[in-house]
Amino acid sequence: MSNVLVVSTDRGEGKTAVAAVLAHRVIAAGGTAAALKPFGSADEIGPDSAVFASLLGGDEVTGQAIPSNGLTKKSMTDTAKALKALKVDLAVVEASSELSADNTAALADALDAKVVVVVRHAHGMTASDVTGHTGPYAERLAGVVLNARGAYAGNEADALAAELNAAGTPVLAIIPDDRRLLGVTVGKLAEHLNGRFVQGEEGADGLIEHFLVGGWMLDEGAIYFGTRTDKAVIIRGDRPDLAMSALATPTKVLVLTKGVDPIEYVTYEASEEGTALLVVEHDTLATMDAVSTVVESARFDHPDKLARMAELLAANGDPAAIAAL
Repeated sequence: MSNVLVVSTDRGEGKTAVAAVLAHRVIAAGGTAAALKPFGSADEIGPDSAVFASLLGGDEVTGQAIPSNGLTKKSMTDTAKALKALKVDLAVVEASSELSADNTAALADALDAKVVVVVRHAHGMTASDVTGHTGPYAERLAGVVLNARGAYAGNEADALAAELNAAGTPVLAIIPDDRRLLGVTVGKLAEHLNGRFVQGEEGADGLIEHFLVGGWMLDEGAIYFGTRTDKAVIIRGDRPDLAMSALATPTKVLVLTKGVDPIEYVTYEASEEGTALLVVEHDTLATMDAVSTVVESARFDHPDKLARMAELLAANGDPAAIAAL
């Protein structure tokens, strides 16, 4: 059995995704693994523990809320015993970003864990920017995951990784930014917009990656709407022509604005295509404004996201270094 502690200095760096995919990788290969978050504030360990339970299976381990100003020796010892009792090939622990570097390093020692540091890549990032996060872990450092690398920052990230590797800080993976990882479900969108399902609520778990708005277009509707799949289309409820054009392409949900219910043949066609219909009271512009903030609530909590993260790790990671965790 081995223990891995996944850390970062800030929320939103991708710790939960990395922790889940490291455990998933072992499970997919026929081994046993668990991921948990035993320390942190109550508002973060509950949701993240629920994510691990839903994506990886097994019981939800909610842990205990420990304040960011310190850990007790007993709480860390108890956690080490709990990990041993899991009897899995790999136990992945997500550390809270609210803990200080010294406390996180002490936790790694108590758990006898290798440390993976997740750093969100940014333009102009230097090796010292990264090693400033890795220093406290010394010989326990297994490596760094550079996450959310921008679409046009490949050469820059590769150069940074080469510099880090040469300096003795292993880079386990460079994960590119990906739309699917920022997706939200149809149900989450409905909740965010305070919308009303006309039909298709059974598809609420469908993942939306793109949003298109119907209006004046230079291309035919089917051409425009056909530019994206796994999408939500936002149109006025009194525009059945646009609704039918959207339904001619793969669409997860039609969001009909201004509180107008769809006419019968739109409802029929949506049923035939398996597309949800959602009616919202706001006009199209106000609805688009609301949609612009829904991504901020996106979490790594969907099986499709886990599958995509596994693909990204396999394609962009160092397989030998990851297998050695």
